[in-house]
Formats: sequence, structure tokens, C-alpha cells
Amino acid sequence: MIPVKAWVLGLVSLWLLSPGLALSSNCTNNQCAVLVLDAPFFETVYDRERLLTGQTNADAICDILRRAFGSRVKLMSRSTTPLWFNDISRFKEATSADPDLILLHTSAFYSSWSDAQTIQNLVTGLRYLADISRAKFLIYGTNFYLIGGAGWFRESLVSAVPQVKDRVSIVELRARSFEVATSVLEISQGVARVLDLGN
Repeated sequence: MIPVKAWVLGLVSLWLLSPGLALSSNCTNNQCAVLVLDAPFFETVYDRERLLTGQTNADAICDILRRAFGSRVKLMSRSTTPLWFNDISRFKEATSADPDLILLHTSAFYSSWSDAQTIQNLVTGLRYLADISRAKFLIYGTNFYLIGGAGWFRESLVSAVPQVKDRVSIVELRARSFEVATSVLEISQGVARVLDLGN
């Protein structure tokens, strides 16, 4: 039996080598800077093995993008909490490398109070980031159908943060894990689409 990780990597390789998907980029020096933000909590980290070693979903995503795009992407990651709102300089420090794309989990600023507060925190964080960065945004999560769908979620974000109207995209993962092929492909394809890495 083929190991799951090898199988997943094989699927990504086949996708990247498919006709019409040769890598190209509009980013500086043909390299795109990608900042991945995610929270380090039990409730937010998808894969138990990552959680037990002190990693977040951001580490898993960086591994996926590194395998998919190699030197085409410059990867950076930060662990986020609502405490960032007490020190806005954290947002400036995180974006100091002028990223082309900021990739966030819907629970990047997770609140134990409620899901509604977590989403409100995301809106607040997105507003700060949009004001100080030229980056595009890719927001991922699962089960958007529970709140009206990914399209409705994007429209709600744009309504709350108008400056991201032409800069924000949504990726809905079918599985709450980065160890499965669908999540690997969905994240890779989402990043390729936003940064024009697949045309």
C-alpha cells in the first residue's frame, strides 16, 4: 500500500504538471511572499500530531506550499491570538516583509467565548491587515454551508471590510485535516489561483 503522504504528494505533482499549469508568477523577482497566520489552540489545530509538537495549521500549510511550489514562494508564518489586538505593532511586524498573500484560518484570532466572537475577531484582524498591507487574502475553513456558504461569507467580509473587495478569496476545505489529499489540493489550488501560479 502506498503511504498516504507519498500518495498526496504524488497527486499534487500530477496537478502541477498538468497541461496549462506550468508555474508562472507576477510577484517580485518571480517569487511570491506568503504569510500564513493561524492560532495555536486545541480547538483550531486540525491535526493532532501537529498540536502535540507545538505546531499549528500554518506549519502544515507551509509544508504543502513548499512541496507544491518550491522556490516560487517565500513562506512566513506567525501564531496569532486575540492578544494581538492589545498591541497593533504585532500586525505591522508580521507584514514587515511585504507579503503578496496573507493566508488565514477563519479561527486565526480564535476566542473561547463564542464562534461569533471568533468571526468578529477575524473581521477586526482583516481590517488591520488590509490597512497596512497591499497583500491579497486567502481565508480557509470548513463547513461554510452552516453559515450560508462560502460566497455569503465572502460577501459579509467585504461588507464589513470594503477595502478587501478585490483582494479576498475563500477556500472551503472538505476535510478538517491537512493529511488528506483533498485539503492539500484545495489549499494548493487556492494559492495558485490567487497568485497566478498556475497559468
